[in-house]
Amino acid sequence: MEYQSLPKENHNSFNLITAIINLIHTSAVHFTTSLLSNNNFSRKDAFNIQREIENILIQPIINLPNSFTKNKIKDPLILSSFHQITQAISNPLELCNTEYNLNKWLSDIMFHQVQQFTINEEINLVSVSGKTVYNDNNIKGIILHLQFQFKTFFENGDNLNKTLTHYSDLMNVKDVSIKNFVQGSLWQEKISQYQNKIVVPYFMYINDFELNNPLGSHASFHSLSAIYYSFPLSDQSKLSNINLAALIKTVDMKDFGLFLGDNLALNSVSEFSKSFSANFFCRFCKAKKSKTHKLCEEDNTLL
Repeated sequence: MEYQSLPKENHNSFNLITAIINLIHTSAVHFTTSLLSNNNFSRKDAFNIQREIENILIQPIINLPNSFTKNKIKDPLILSSFHQITQAISNPLELCNTEYNLNKWLSDIMFHQVQQFTINEEINLVSVSGKTVYNDNNIKGIILHLQFQFKTFFENGDNLNKTLTHYSDLMNVKDVSIKNFVQGSLWQEKISQYQNKIVVPYFMYINDFELNNPLGSHASFHSLSAIYYSFPLSDQSKLSNINLAALIKTVDMKDFGLFLGDNLALNSVSEFSKSFSANFFCRFCKAKKSKTHKLCEEDNTLL
């Protein structure tokens, strides 16, 4: 986590004080998000730690300068400015002391609201309070704003410069072997229509996971299909470089389709076997599982 440095002093003391207060609040939000991102703490634990720090540590520290300046500083302007700062220090977690306040601050400054889109609307048989009745059956999905995510990613740290430098190094390699997607003919065809523009490739794919079941049972009623994207110019194996683009229920995927996925997702869409231990598990050929254990070369008769 990178923290901002103190603002430089200038002739406008009001702006300086405002900048210091904003820095205090921003640092408090960074601290809170670091607690929430720690897998050892629940959300309740994170906010409890906040309150303990304020009550046990911050309040006694603030009482000392307040009692000292009360009799030492007589200038009302200086005293007012000092009280503004100490007030912010005494309650640094004001903007993130509850989950609602934290989400509001993040939404105003850093977040972009997810978009819920309708896939299908129809009157159908649905279960309501244990009874089967005709009612609205709305099927929806969630999509995250990709343009906002791309902008945030490349504005963070040195990501843009690293990406462009790595891209330039790959394009200048004289080796015949292809080590990255951007060195292939397909990418050259893609960028031919974007002359003199910066173009960065990204891959989208899908993977399923089941809620409340980390072991992944075969019952996929509560299963979700998560659509991810990553940049081939970065380390795609790192979890921090795998980003979420959209969510859709797996049971809706067969009826309304999707575009790219791993073997399990594509087999599900195409109505092939979802078990890779099945006798005929491959969607590209008709080879039996026992035969694939011995095949060393492609057999055109099985395609």
